[in-house]
This record gives sequence, C-alpha cells and structure tokens, in this order.
Amino acid sequence: MINVDINLLRTFLEIEKTRHFGKAAENLYLTQAAISARIKLLEDLLGTTLFERYRNNIQLTKQGTKLVPFANQMVELWIRACQEVKVPHNHKDLTVAAPESVWDSKLASLPRQLFKSNKDLKLAVESLTSNVIARRLLDRTIDIGFVYDQPKMDELVYTKIFDISLSLYANGEDVTLEHVNETNFVSIDLGISFKAIQSNLMPNVPSPIFQASNWEMAIDYVCEFGGIALLPSSLAKRKKKLFALSDTPVIQREVFICYAKVILQDPHKANCISELLDFWKKNGS
Repeated sequence: MINVDINLLRTFLEIEKTRHFGKAAENLYLTQAAISARIKLLEDLLGTTLFERYRNNIQLTKQGTKLVPFANQMVELWIRACQEVKVPHNHKDLTVAAPESVWDSKLASLPRQLFKSNKDLKLAVESLTSNVIARRLLDRTIDIGFVYDQPKMDELVYTKIFDISLSLYANGEDVTLEHVNETNFVSIDLGISFKAIQSNLMPNVPSPIFQASNWEMAIDYVCEFGGIALLPSSLAKRKKKLFALSDTPVIQREVFICYAKVILQDPHKANCISELLDFWKKNGS
C-alpha cells in the first residue's frame, strides 16, 4: 500500500493549475526546491512521471492527467474528514492564528475586543507562520488567520486589515544604512514577499547574522550584542538603547485577515469576522 502525504497532492494540483514551479511555490509559501522535492517524492511513490518539463512550459503527462481528478477528490475528502471528525465543540468556539510578530505588534488587544461583544465566546489563539495558517484554514482546524502574504487559493478570502510600520534601529546614534551588513543584521520572518523589499533596501545583506522568532528576541539581541534590526516603531521606542537610522524610510508591512469562504455559513463566526473588519476600519492601521 502506498502512503501519500496530502500535501504532496496539494502541491501537484497547484502546479497543474499554475503550470509553473515558481508560482506554485509562491502560492504555497514554499521554496521552489521544496516544491520540486515534493513532486519528485510523489513521482517516486507512484512510479511514474507526472510532468513534462520544457523551457518555460510545463505539461502534464498522460499519467499526470489521470491523477488530477483523484487528487482533487482526495484533497476535498480530507478537508471534509477534518471537519467531521475533529472534536465536537460549541458553535461559539473560535480559533485565531497569526505569526508571533503580528501578535506582538498589533493583535494584543484582539481577545479583549472579541470578548466585549461575545460574552459566551471560547477563544483559542495560536502563533503560526503564514504558510501553516493557509493550510490550517483549508483544513478548517483554525477559523481566522492573519498573514503577511495573500494566500492565492480560491477557497480562501483575504482582506488587507492594517499595516505594521517598520524602521531600522541600532544600538548606537551614528549608524547609517551603509553600516548594515550580514554580520550585524538581525531579522524577523515577515513573509516571503517581504524578502524582495528587504533585498532592495539592503542589497549587501544576503543573509542575517541572526533570525529571531519574535520582536522581543531581536530587540534583546541588538541591545545586548549590538547590531541593526528592522523593528516596529511602537516597540523599539520603548528601549532607550535603540536609535532609528535617520537615512532610511519607514516601511509599511501589509497584514491580511484571511478565512475560508465556507466559514461565512456559520453566523457566529461570520459576525466575529465582521466585527474585526469594522474595528480596524474605525481605528485605522
């Protein structure tokens, strides 16, 4: 019996739809190498070639074409299975996920806002990366996600909800952009699309000296050991040891609220989404 990871089939279907490994990687928040590895594994498991790869042209083989309807059925069946067999819960339960950096900089008040108008709400929050959030939304194991990059999946709805204002900060007053390099730059994961923005701003930083998992960790490192980090002004200004680089622009990082279309069939969850959209519309970014 062949055991196939459902994510291999999702990857196969994304390439079938886009006919491009790079675009499929972008849509699934993966590297192109990871996409290629998944397809190679799937082909090895099935013992056949699924795609013919020509220059700027990817076509399904005869066997690949045969797999498409089965892959669609299996992915859909898995989603339905997750919906049916997960632990029964009260219809007022809600699970919200976001990258840790989004929670820290913008969403600390979200639970309070939801509980104000939903007295019987049972809320769970999780810190996840954008790619995991997209997958969990499809599986219906979370209800609402906040992500840096727009998930290009037909089953999901996304709306820009706010910006995070970012500036470069150092632990010295006379630091400028030309001082930034790979030996002193500390980074935070801000999504796949942000890498191009960061590369344009700091072309001499191919990779950071330290990839922190949250803002506080990045701030502590810069204050303790020196260095430069792209930080939310709202957090950095609390530290007397940090100084903004005067010769760099403020960068606005977009954040999107994201949810599965089918969730709108649940009046309670649809109302929570509407409340959040209204809240940020009234209060700005």
